[in-house]
Amino acid sequence: MSTECPKCKGTRRISKNGTIQPCWDCLNSGEMDQHSKDLKESKIKI
Repeated sequence: MSTECPKCKGTRRISKNGTIQPCWDCLNSGEMDQHSKDLKESKIKI
């Protein structure tokens, strides 16, 4: 983390009206990944 975001204070999420939302400023600046790199086994067979 290069600098601490003034909106989320480095937590990468913002609580609004009882819901938790990602910090869009951190996402746009590239501080957050949009997708997890560790995928869980879904056990779905195709």
